[in-house]
Amino acid sequence: MLSESGGYAQLSDRELMEKIKESDEPALEEFMNRHWQLVYGMCRKLLWGREEAADMAHDAFVKLWTNRHLYDANKNPKGWVMEIAKNLCIDLLRSRRHEVIASDTEYVDNREDPASGPEEITIGKDLWDARLPCFKDLNEEELRVLIMIYLAESNPNRVCQALGRNYKAIQKIHQSAIAKLRKCMEVSHHE
Repeated sequence: MLSESGGYAQLSDRELMEKIKESDEPALEEFMNRHWQLVYGMCRKLLWGREEAADMAHDAFVKLWTNRHLYDANKNPKGWVMEIAKNLCIDLLRSRRHEVIASDTEYVDNREDPASGPEEITIGKDLWDARLPCFKDLNEEELRVLIMIYLAESNPNRVCQALGRNYKAIQKIHQSAIAKLRKCMEVSHHE
């Protein structure tokens, strides 16, 4: 047994994962201490909320522990926990897509994209409900941008910062999403 005073700190991530695979809880604690900020930071970037990001980061380490027997020694342990966390965050965002759209439409009532002109479509409750089937045509990034702009009411700088993209890229993603929604709405309207 390694001493509590730092024996685990001397181990590489791969050595810690080998110990974790053997159900060594102090090894998991050391691994978690090393990588908590990184995992939490990524979750925070994807989800924004501190508490929610902390929950997802915690869940990533729990899932790592639960699935420790599946760890492939050829994988980078830090990369593996980051992948677990990213997938948990994406799953949460996907589950929210239905929750938010179905039940929280009242606070997007008649908002216009602040960067657009008056010809831009509005995301009011009546239009939002009609667009539900159209959201399946959006990719994750387009969906995330729309949620941030219209539901979270984030300013463009906050969206850029959260997604690590420049303003022109966010604007292009937003325009692409709006174009897809318009096209889908036109098809749905004519059917």
